[in-house]
Amino acid sequence: RGQCAELCGKNHGFMPIVVHAMEEQDYNEWMAGKKQEAAEVAEMNKLQLSMDEMYARGEGVYNRSCAACHGVDGKGGVGPSMIGTAVTTGPMQKHVDVIVNGVQGTAMQAFGNQLSELDLAAVVTYERNAWGNNMGDMVQAVDVLNFKKGQ
Repeated sequence: RGQCAELCGKNHGFMPIVVHAMEEQDYNEWMAGKKQEAAEVAEMNKLQLSMDEMYARGEGVYNRSCAACHGVDGKGGVGPSMIGTAVTTGPMQKHVDVIVNGVQGTAMQAFGNQLSELDLAAVVTYERNAWGNNMGDMVQAVDVLNFKKGQ
């Protein structure tokens, strides 16, 4: 452990750091992983779809993966309604969290490892704008990827 000033000189801002010394092979593997992560983000950034494209894709994902519990009309059934709820009209990050990680202690399963980042983003976009929710916002695949990496 050290302070940034030890590396950058005196009067440098307080920035506690941890330096990991490693073998060259380990460093190369770490660096390859970082390059792969950067490539994934770059690929996701290419998938910037319009609201209409995300909505249409999300509707298909919803009908295949969500409607059995939440109803084709979003009014619920086995699962709760999707109309005007704290999730579908609340903070977008919470909505993404529920879809990616599920809700512990409920029947809401995690879809983070079942659907692609694009499909996860599309279904959140659809749910936030269908059935009169009309939030007007959308999620892109890169947003879901960044959310997953931040966990």
